[in-house]
Amino acid sequence: MKHAVLVCGIARSGTSAVSGALAAAGLPFGDGLKPRDWQNPKGNHEDAALSDLNTEILALFGMSWSTDLPLPEGWVDRPDVIAIVKRMEAEFEARFGDLPIFGLKDPRLVPLFALYARFLRDLGRQIHVITVSRNRREVLASIRKSGYYHRKFTVRRGRRLYRYYMTQIDRLRVDPGSQHVTYDALLADPTGTVERLIAGLPMAEVGLVPDVAAGAAFIDRALWRNRRPSLWSRLTAPFEQEPGA
Repeated sequence: MKHAVLVCGIARSGTSAVSGALAAAGLPFGDGLKPRDWQNPKGNHEDAALSDLNTEILALFGMSWSTDLPLPEGWVDRPDVIAIVKRMEAEFEARFGDLPIFGLKDPRLVPLFALYARFLRDLGRQIHVITVSRNRREVLASIRKSGYYHRKFTVRRGRRLYRYYMTQIDRLRVDPGSQHVTYDALLADPTGTVERLIAGLPMAEVGLVPDVAAGAAFIDRALWRNRRPSLWSRLTAPFEQEPGA
């Protein structure tokens, strides 16, 4: 059995840090990753070609990663979506076909999860989901500064977007094989968090030797931007960073 690990979360929630730690610990993310940028100086661990195809699929419906509405009923079976999936097959074969396990990270995986679940299972891959969440105020502050948002950013829109993603993540967590990690936990205990995530993945079963220490060493608390240190944030963070908040 071959495997695929999907790291799912809203943009700026810590998915890059989680993916980077897993990559440093030995989980392959492919050799076609997007280049580093000022927002992710240690890399964002997104496959460039697949991210472009994900963007293309959402654009068919006039949507982007920052749309807070679900895709229409039956969207996975539309001919234009299926045509893009055929192109995805070639990208997967080129990057991951020979790998017994690999990681994939992109915020677009959340709205497109139904497609990836079908697509990867058709390729004979068992799916392992890692969901990531972060304090709402920190996420929205980071999105606002990033320039990634595709419309005029307002607090109301940001909150609606955050709620949409967390609702989808709640649904993904129902799967008994899924794991969840918060950004706070990753930074507070990198070793314990990476060790727990790796323990839930079949890396050793497929012949990989995970390096927990290297994964933990990837985490850099200095990159914890937009941190909310106020008393109110400290009191509410445990609630706001969980899915469904």
